[in-house]
Amino acid sequence: MIQAAYANNQLWTVLAADLAQPANALPEQVKAGLLSLAIFSIKRGQKVLSENASAEPLIEINLKIMKGLRGEVQP
Repeated sequence: MIQAAYANNQLWTVLAADLAQPANALPEQVKAGLLSLAIFSIKRGQKVLSENASAEPLIEINLKIMKGLRGEVQP
């Protein structure tokens, strides 16, 4: 779990850095939403690492992102 939480934090940190770049062409509303997810995920990942908190919210977020990228979004 420690390795997974650490890797998840690294991923969301890279994504947040990219989203914050002026050259990122995503719509502002999408960027804002993803940045909010990144901030939450990084903070939760720190709690998983330092306080042994549940990783379930991180798993849910990542699964929903993966499904959305695959076009498996539910209305």
